[in-house]
Amino acid sequence: MTVRRDIPAAWRNLLLPNMPDSLPEKIDAFLAAESDAGYKIFPGEERRFAALQMTPPEEIRAVILGQDPYHEPGQAHGLAFSVQDPTPLPPSLVNIYKEIEDDLGIKCYKSGDLSRWAKQGVLLLNTVLTVEAGKAFSHAGHGWETFTRAALEYAAAQADTPLAAVLWGKPVATVYIRPQRYTLEFVEREDTFTLCFFGEEYRKALALCGSKSGRDIEQLLVARGELSGSAREIVQMARERRVPVKEVDRARLDAITRNHQGMLAFASAYRYSTVEDMLDLARERGEAPFLILLDGITDPHNLGAIIRTAECAGAHGVIVQERRAVGLTPAAVKASAGAVEYLPVARVTNLTSTIERLKREGVWTYAADMAGEDYASLDLTGPIALVIGAEGEGVGRRVLESCDRAVSVPIRGKLDSLNASVAAGVLMYAVLRAR
Repeated sequence: MTVRRDIPAAWRNLLLPNMPDSLPEKIDAFLAAESDAGYKIFPGEERRFAALQMTPPEEIRAVILGQDPYHEPGQAHGLAFSVQDPTPLPPSLVNIYKEIEDDLGIKCYKSGDLSRWAKQGVLLLNTVLTVEAGKAFSHAGHGWETFTRAALEYAAAQADTPLAAVLWGKPVATVYIRPQRYTLEFVEREDTFTLCFFGEEYRKALALCGSKSGRDIEQLLVARGELSGSAREIVQMARERRVPVKEVDRARLDAITRNHQGMLAFASAYRYSTVEDMLDLARERGEAPFLILLDGITDPHNLGAIIRTAECAGAHGVIVQERRAVGLTPAAVKASAGAVEYLPVARVTNLTSTIERLKREGVWTYAADMAGEDYASLDLTGPIALVIGAEGEGVGRRVLESCDRAVSVPIRGKLDSLNASVAAGVLMYAVLRAR
């Protein structure tokens, strides 16, 4: 094997000019010395550039960067985190699969072979492309980092939009993070990974997290004190988009991650729709609108359960508040059991204004309230929106006054109320039955 000769043709002319001329031979010499000393090297020569072979530069859509190849026999085959069948899944890949399932409700394949990802444009590259058997990160510092950095920099430079690379593991983040890049660090289970945004300006990070990713920013935490020009621009941009901005002590940010540069953005785990999307969905189905409005629901499990029941009951959407309420967090998405894949969820700044808008569309609004009429005595046909309040507080006074009627679920036991998601479920199925 020689590095210069074995780099895939599609990459060769792109990478070689962007690294020291002697680097390929330096790596060759190191690997030859290791082999002559009797050390087993993974992966085999024919698989060392598999990531570049399977994902040509013009087809890159995302990058997942690992530390170095697996160092046990039968594992490494040239793609970061990937193992060929029937090799058992390594812990790092198990964690990746769990995160996908938790966040998106998608169960991943039992197979650990990620070739299907590579063929779809996911560059599965390790920081170091070889490893001594049984010794993790043993080939670090011998030139591979410069080689793979050149590949990543080229991919970022050629991307049509700012490129986000998932850097899995602190050693990887240490090698690739630069001061001019905006980074967000996440700690999930036993692994740490960093999203590194490549672009000319800090503000691209916020744009990428928000509109360009299809997700909304739930909240921006900013360390108290004087902000730099770029940081002030991000805060201003967030406020213009009505993203809640909260000043906190730097110690609070440190408790979440040390790599925060004075601010942390929390993105929704799923993309939001609009109220208009829900009304359009009802029209497409030829049905009267059936919506669920949530006032002050702060428990993500309640939100997820309500979304799940709403989808099952044939509702056209769930509407939540921007402030003082839970959004589409990973916990809420998980509790929905995949319902967010099929049911629109919108986020609004003012429920009262939304109710008035729905009234203009001919939608009748019914607020769940202990003093309301027994739901079984009401005509729940036609365009309808149910308004569900938080446990213990119920629907707020102004929202309640905006609704057409108040409706209750009879209580015969010692307790005086139902769980919010249970009450919502009873009322939703009453509407379904009426239809």
